[in-house]
Formats: sequence, C-alpha cells, structure tokens
Amino acid sequence: MNKILSFIMVAVISFSLIYTPVAFAGDIVPAGTTLEEESYVFTIDEATRLLQRVEELEIKEQELIRYQQLDILRTQQIDLYKLNIDYSRTQLDYYSSLANTNQNLIDRYNRRDRLHNLENIGFLILGIALTAGAFVAADSITDQMEAN
Repeated sequence: MNKILSFIMVAVISFSLIYTPVAFAGDIVPAGTTLEEESYVFTIDEATRLLQRVEELEIKEQELIRYQQLDILRTQQIDLYKLNIDYSRTQLDYYSSLANTNQNLIDRYNRRDRLHNLENIGFLILGIALTAGAFVAADSITDQMEAN
C-alpha cells in the first residue's frame, strides 16, 4: 500500500514538474514569452540597476545604524558634560563659601587683634595707675604715721 501511494506521489510530482511551465524569479526566458499569471518582469538592465540600488540602500542602512550609535554616544557625552558642569559649579560654590568663611575669620581675628592691643594698653595704664597709686598711698600712710 505504501509502495502504491509513493508511486502515485512520484508520478504526480513528476507530471507537474515536466508538463507545467514554471518560471522562478531570476530565470532567463526567451524574448516574446507570454506570462499566464500577473507578475513583475524586469529586463536584465533593470534588474541590475535594482540590485545596485538595493546594495546602495543596504550600505546606507548600515551607515544609518552607525550614525544612530554615534548619536547615542554623543548624547551620553553631552550628559556627562552637563554633569561635569554641575559638579564644577558645585565646587565653585563650595570654594566661594570657603573664601567667604575665611574672610569672615580674618576680619574677626583682626578685630580681636585691635581689641587685644587696646586691652594691652588698658592693662599697662592700669598697672601704671596701680603702681603710682600704691606709691601715693604708701607715701600718704608714712606721712600720716610721722604726723602722729
């Protein structure tokens, strides 16, 4: 049974291949051949031009993919530059605040130095006054003792 079925299939396939005209894309057929079905027919020159155009478009597609990858890299670079600028601005603000704090400390120390100089002058005057006062008090006490 399988042999008969196989024989029938081989016969049908052989018949369809031998007696039906089949044309595949790219087959060269003689001029004047009429087509029984609707299809596109190109001359060899047209087919060659179409093939060149397809190859040209494939090359452009590859270039487009490379440009898209380059655009992604460029976008990443721009993002990194923006982050770098933000970081630089943050550092500049930090250094500016440090400079202001430093200037405030210098001003405070200068005021303290001026006050310290005035304090030293005051202590000197107080010391001189105390010493002079002590001599005057001692002289006054000795004069009081001699008078009694």
